[in-house]
Amino acid sequence: MAALTGIADRDSEAMRRLYEATASELYAICFAVVRNREATEDVLQEVYTKVWNRAAGYDPEKGSPMVWLSFIARNSAIDRVRARGRRPTVNDYPLVLVADEAALTDERLIREEEAENLRREIDALSDPEQSYIRSAYLRGLTYSQVADEAGVPLGTVKTRIRRGLMALRAQVTRD
Repeated sequence: MAALTGIADRDSEAMRRLYEATASELYAICFAVVRNREATEDVLQEVYTKVWNRAAGYDPEKGSPMVWLSFIARNSAIDRVRARGRRPTVNDYPLVLVADEAALTDERLIREEEAENLRREIDALSDPEQSYIRSAYLRGLTYSQVADEAGVPLGTVKTRIRRGLMALRAQVTRD
């Protein structure tokens, strides 16, 4: 994404474009973990501050810009929840469904198609890998929570998620 190069050069217009293109997706990722509207907005601000400060360190060899941004968002949200020491009980889930009117229809269709392709690729993984990746990245659980829920050692969860992500990456780069 050219915006990351601009951000690395401290171009505020590039930051604005990146925000407009990614804010709704990153908000949904953060909200899935934090589950509180106000706290999610704070986390999202932290995410874009981190992006501003770390854009020069983005390595396209390690994944797409959206994957990089998603990891920053997810990890920031998990850090927020850990700092509070508990999962919040307030559920603002319907707010995630509010559409961002700034996104164009064709961009939405492309994102939906990419998301569907990724779902199919995840479905093709073996059951433990598929289940653990869904729990960690779609439900927002930490690896420790996934291990507790599955009743397996933490190292097993980490290994299976890593294998699954490597398989996904290999498949996505082939396509």
